[in-house]
Amino acid sequence: MQIPILLFILSIYITKVISECPNACSGHGTCGAYDMCLCYRNWMANDCSERICQFGLAFADTPKGDLDASGDALTGPDEKVVVNSFMYPFGTTEQFPSMTDSEGSILTNSAHY
Repeated sequence: MQIPILLFILSIYITKVISECPNACSGHGTCGAYDMCLCYRNWMANDCSERICQFGLAFADTPKGDLDASGDALTGPDEKVVVNSFMYPFGTTEQFPSMTDSEGSILTNSAHY
């Protein structure tokens, strides 16, 4: 009589162990419904193990890199390269917008904002 009860309790513990989130969300999220990780800010993937790169102003012409894999040919600041992606839903460019002065003239050789 004790063996079936013991097996039943053991099966409950095994089910509990199997139904956890993958990799325990890598410490970068919480385990939610249906064993899905809800990642903290700047983390993504099924187990929250991949860090999202910080995008913003940089001291380079191409802060986001070569997004269209064109090699050395960078597209202009007005041409959208990536459109309708998860990371850039409204599109993005490879270069910063052209620097202009108060009269609207384009400035050349301006290093940063």
